[in-house]
Amino acid sequence: MIICIEYFYPEPSTFTSTIIGQLPDLYHSVAIVYSPFVQMPKGWVEQEQVRQGREEPFIDNKDILHYGKLVTWVEVKAQTGLTMDEQVSVALRTFYGALRTSSERQDLLATVQHSLEEDIIFPYEDSFPILFLPAFFSMLKEVGCSKAYYSQLNVKKGAIDLEDYSDEELISLCEQPTTLIGDNEEFGLTCHFDCPFSLLFSTHASLDKWIKPTSLEGFQCDETTKLAWDLEALGIK
Repeated sequence: MIICIEYFYPEPSTFTSTIIGQLPDLYHSVAIVYSPFVQMPKGWVEQEQVRQGREEPFIDNKDILHYGKLVTWVEVKAQTGLTMDEQVSVALRTFYGALRTSSERQDLLATVQHSLEEDIIFPYEDSFPILFLPAFFSMLKEVGCSKAYYSQLNVKKGAIDLEDYSDEELISLCEQPTTLIGDNEEFGLTCHFDCPFSLLFSTHASLDKWIKPTSLEGFQCDETTKLAWDLEALGIK
């Protein structure tokens, strides 16, 4: 059983190394898990714009947890007319300011911003999206876990009871880059700065069973997948 884990993420300073080649020794499969958009109740964003005096208001994770609805990239593509997940990913990277100016795709970002229905907000960077953590916890319980151990980038560590956790505990896991691993070590989840996705890594050879648009939307990486999977597909350097 895991007593203490260390925060883990593939080396983000270079996009040239494969993701699977950088996994901890125990793990040999990994999936890109998309950060979902969030549908808030009608008028919510406008109300917060007025209250905060900001064009892009910050919606608290507690409000997202209680009142938000997960919006998949499948739904975003249907609303925007985009045809590739990579386009959604690069639009988000551009929004986050995560790319060099020469690599940004302001056209993709504008398409997403202008085409989405009202009160849909972009996923936050630098942390887990709070709306898909319960789905990950359900996955852990399905394989026999009772706890998930976490390690955050600021060296804060601990455990969360999968059967009895509070909203505050869930919110605290979404405050900064964090690694979560189930107590039987079969699955782990980690995220990093400026990424519109998290990484699900596992001892299981296939992750197809676990990747579904209604919960953890994404795809399993192969031996060649890099952190720049989206940029490479669009020919961006």
